[in-house]
Amino acid sequence: MVWSQLARSAFSGTAITVGSVVIPCVMAVQIEKAANRLLFTYYPEKFSNVPHALGIEDWELQENARKTASLTSELLPVTLHDDETTFTSMEFQEPQVVPPRCGISISDKNIYTCALTS
Repeated sequence: MVWSQLARSAFSGTAITVGSVVIPCVMAVQIEKAANRLLFTYYPEKFSNVPHALGIEDWELQENARKTASLTSELLPVTLHDDETTFTSMEFQEPQVVPPRCGISISDKNIYTCALTS
């Protein structure tokens, strides 16, 4: 009688412990899948260099990487120098807009003129 109560108590304790570990892990995986899918739907460019993601098929990631690579045709090589290693990576650089320079000249008759200079 005592052994059956002891076995029942050990079994129920084990079931509670395993259940309290497995159920939150399953919930966390489902939440991560949903979050990745949501981010991929609205911000696919954030997944351009991601090889695998929960909730997103590999073929979708590969197709997205191809689309992103074709859209970022203005990739310029950037070389980073370290003490021992030189890294060359491709980074997107925004085109720089240079504001026009204006040269102001004052004539004898207090007439101000402005000419664009380069």
